[in-house]
Amino acid sequence: MKATASGVRHRFAPALVARLPNAGIWLRYNFMMSADHREPPSSPEQEARDRRAANIFLLVAGAVLVAIGIWLANAMVDARRADECLSSGRRNCAPIEAPQR
Repeated sequence: MKATASGVRHRFAPALVARLPNAGIWLRYNFMMSADHREPPSSPEQEARDRRAANIFLLVAGAVLVAIGIWLANAMVDARRADECLSSGRRNCAPIEAPQR
């Protein structure tokens, strides 16, 4: 490691860090952090809980996307039917229900 003017020790050569100007603070923080400051590895139980939560989230997100796709397809079919009706010259393509008097 090499000390810099700011007193921060870098694992990479300063030239490599200088070539990555858009990498941001995360890159420098993640790769230059010493091993004693990193969080300890998760337990297998914690990893299983995290995987389960991620799977549930992905399942719900997938179901929402499928529901949106079905709604969009039905809306497109209805629009096509209305367009075909109007193109044929009819006027009562979307009747309005009126209460009986």
